Amino acid sequence: MSSIYDWSTTAATNATSDTLINWAEGQAPSTVNGSAREMMARVAEFLDDIGGAITAGGTANALTVTANSAFSAYANGLMLAVRIATDNTGATTLNANGIGAKSVRKFLPTGESALIGGEMQQDGVAKVIYLSWLNSAAGGWLLLNPTDVAATTTGSGIVELATNAEAIARTDAVRAITPANLAAAIGPASSTDNTVARYDGTSGKIQSSGVTIDDSDNLVAANVTAGAFISSSNAFGTSSAGTLALRPNGVFSTTGQMTVASTGAVTTNGAITVNGAATVSGTLTVGGVTVQTDTGAANAALALGAIGTYALLGANPGADITPGQVVAGSGLRYTHAGGFVGAGTIAPSGNWKCMGVTNVSGFGSSGGTSLFLRVS
Repeated sequence: MSSIYDWSTTAATNATSDTLINWAEGQAPSTVNGSAREMMARVAEFLDDIGGAITAGGTANALTVTANSAFSAYANGLMLAVRIATDNTGATTLNANGIGAKSVRKFLPTGESALIGGEMQQDGVAKVIYLSWLNSAAGGWLLLNPTDVAATTTGSGIVELATNAEAIARTDAVRAITPANLAAAIGPASSTDNTVARYDGTSGKIQSSGVTIDDSDNLVAANVTAGAFISSSNAFGTSSAGTLALRPNGVFSTTGQMTVASTGAVTTNGAITVNGAATVSGTLTVGGVTVQTDTGAANAALALGAIGTYALLGANPGADITPGQVVAGSGLRYTHAGGFVGAGTIAPSGNWKCMGVTNVSGFGSSGGTSLFLRVS
């Protein structure tokens, strides 16, 4: 049976191109009206085929259709407008007039593609045209009016742009963000070269800090009150309120650690070598012992009987005190070089180290007097 697709664009060949239409030269007059009516029918068939009057059968992704035009082979330019019964859900084929299933294709900005699902909607009309060069020259139906589908991680499609609020919330897995959204959600680009970014826990954004790292990797920061750093040689420094600790042997080693307090006091866990003049404006403690940095002024300021002062003291009768022996001040009395201790003389406070020797003669004897150092 013939169809409109059997007609030729060359008029002279159409005399008998359609088996039901006779336009041969010298045809009988009685055949004219029948041929004219048959042409009208062919045009009506074609109009129904491209006007959505035919409905697809088969399944959602394997469509079948019987066209009004009785073509029996696929050829470039065959056109159909098919009413869809069910949304397609993936790659789709169309078999027209039982000739054979051919892939339905679409074009994306990246080129030709199979359908991915959703391009044909229930009760919609899919307009297709057959082209032999589609699907790597295997032939296929080009879908002229695919429904826009949402983009996925594996397929192209349309996306809705996110608002700034949606970008900041960071919970939407469908909408796309723009550079403006990035600025709202993450923070503006720094206008200062080499600035280190920091996180704002309130807004959730990245913001510029007052810290810069120049092109030579020098770090510049103001008002550093707490934190830590590691140098290129693995030296580690940490600071807390009022204290700075330097660990030259790394994060976990306190060997050689030097601690500087806000008062200016310096403590080190190791030897200190000074190559040059050193000035100490406060107290210097070495091995737990306080070293006077200005002994003249310090000694002049000491009160009578203070720790570090010397005194001539007499020993209690019956007690020998040897050099270096430390005794309580309650067993001593202030005396003079002659060794005489009178009644009512005063006993010093604290503990005293004997810098000489006393004998058993006791008070009133020069043998009971010696030089003592207050040690505690």
